[in-house]
Amino acid sequence: MESGASSNATPTFHASPFGSIEKSVSQNEQNEESTQNEESASENEEELAFGSKKALTSPAWNQFKRPKTKEPYYFDEEVVRKEIASMIISHEYPLNMVEHVGFQRFVGAVQPFFKPISLNTVRSDVMEIYEHERVKTMELLENNESRVAITTNMWKSSDKYKTFMAVTAHFVDESWVLQSRLIRFIYVPYPQTDEVLCDALLNCLMDWNLDSKLSTITLDNCFMNGELMDLVSNKLSSGSFLLNGEVLHIRCCANILNSIVTDCLEVINGAIEKIRDSVAFWIATPKRYEKFEETICELKISSTEKLVLDCEANWISTFLMLNVAIPYKDVFKCLKERKPLYECELSEEEWEMATQICDMLEVFYNITGIFSENKYSSTDLYFPMMIEIKTALKKWNICGKPFIENISGKMTEKFDKYWDKIHGIMGVAIVLDPRYKLKLFEYYFPLLYGDDVAKLEIEKIRKLCYDLFPEYASKLKVKKEERRKNNPSQLSRKKSDFIIKFDEFVASQRNNKFKSELDFYLEATMFPITSDFDLLSWWKNAFNYPALQLIARDILAIRASTIDSESAFNMSGRFVNPHYDGLCPHMIEALMCTKNWLSYVMEDSSLMDNYEDDAFDNDAEEDDEV
Repeated sequence: MESGASSNATPTFHASPFGSIEKSVSQNEQNEESTQNEESASENEEELAFGSKKALTSPAWNQFKRPKTKEPYYFDEEVVRKEIASMIISHEYPLNMVEHVGFQRFVGAVQPFFKPISLNTVRSDVMEIYEHERVKTMELLENNESRVAITTNMWKSSDKYKTFMAVTAHFVDESWVLQSRLIRFIYVPYPQTDEVLCDALLNCLMDWNLDSKLSTITLDNCFMNGELMDLVSNKLSSGSFLLNGEVLHIRCCANILNSIVTDCLEVINGAIEKIRDSVAFWIATPKRYEKFEETICELKISSTEKLVLDCEANWISTFLMLNVAIPYKDVFKCLKERKPLYECELSEEEWEMATQICDMLEVFYNITGIFSENKYSSTDLYFPMMIEIKTALKKWNICGKPFIENISGKMTEKFDKYWDKIHGIMGVAIVLDPRYKLKLFEYYFPLLYGDDVAKLEIEKIRKLCYDLFPEYASKLKVKKEERRKNNPSQLSRKKSDFIIKFDEFVASQRNNKFKSELDFYLEATMFPITSDFDLLSWWKNAFNYPALQLIARDILAIRASTIDSESAFNMSGRFVNPHYDGLCPHMIEALMCTKNWLSYVMEDSSLMDNYEDDAFDNDAEEDDEV
């Protein structure tokens, strides 16, 4: 049955040679075309799998690396073990996952030659990576010439049996990039007294050779009594501090704001509980929420927001719950009469109190939005936000509403204790911003303090800047002398007596009107305020102000908060991954620190991979053209 022969079968020749050959050739062409289509489809699938520019890829797919050469692949078991350990560290997977049957079956399917590894092997690999990255991080900090700002905060294991102190170093590197590294995750046994915490922090600073390079130490609310900082400053040499330690202690801004907001919410705690129960009731089932939406339409409520339930540990979610629920207060009242099972009921006074508190919290919520958009909470970012809060508090104190004035008075008292200790060094950071300089204070301080007090406050910040400048000017002079000594070609000839006397004459004619680098900077034209302004990039290229460059590099690395943007407004505290509960403190420290260090390694490698992929794609396009 020739007609039913498979297309893949060998061609047969018949009595009519030409016709048979033509038919066979036609079949071959079809086979070749089919093969080419399959190869083309396979290439398209490969391009899609490896993230072609035409494909819509996800971040996960982009991590897959396609081979960039045609050289054969050689399986290296040590490399695979290292990648498994790095994966466990980076994603906080349990260490014993390598002994899970599912993981072993998966790895066996990917590479049958890979031998299963034990928990002890993973522990050994993790520690090896930790030691390697630790040495690299220590070298990075050792080679950094600028001062280092330290932040500390407390963590607990998920079972709350262990307490840890995280110590993070922040600095601006040679390329004027803001860097942060977790240098220790110290287990602190009970009791966590000031003396115990002080010794742990000092040992950390000395082990990393940072005791002589400190700019500030930012502490969270666990250390708000100040006794810890007194112990630290007494045991360290004050001669190595900025302004002899006058600005050494920085209190965490995020914790202060959390404390203020918490006090505010506690005033209406009863009303919040009722609103929370009401929201939970009406979103419990689709049928209930459908009834809720029908009532919204009946009452012609303009709001279209859907009800959301809060997380009690996060005040932002509580604010959002209130902000959505309050416009529906008439809906809740109406449904109370129609639904017997719905028993929550707020009085008119409770709704009014909740509305006023929600209006107050909106100021803090808007500020947290700015904070969350920025990876680092630097002092220059925080100062305008603090001024906005202080302005709002002053307004609430004289609003004429007893309920608001009472709450605002307590909030103001707590905020002012923080403000009086922090605004000096924050002010220096603002002066170092060419968009603000001293003009920001000249505008806002009279509104906050009145003209007479404002002049004194502005003068304090000006004096702080001029007290800092000589220290850095002398440091710059020393650096220039060292460079000249190390480079003989830069050594100038000794001045003649004639030139020396002429210099003395010029100096005597100045009548003490000599302007410093800081004077010229403050008198220079201010930059316009734009959202895309990069302060560090500006100072990187500010070659006319070399001494101020050194100041900016130190001051702009100071942290106003000890907490990252993701967890800054979570009031439940910070907890270690439950997977780590059974591990020894040294292993937990290795995992936490190495995760932080590897995040920067992966970030750099990702940039390099993108560069290499682009280069590879360009080479492939050129080959196709040829």
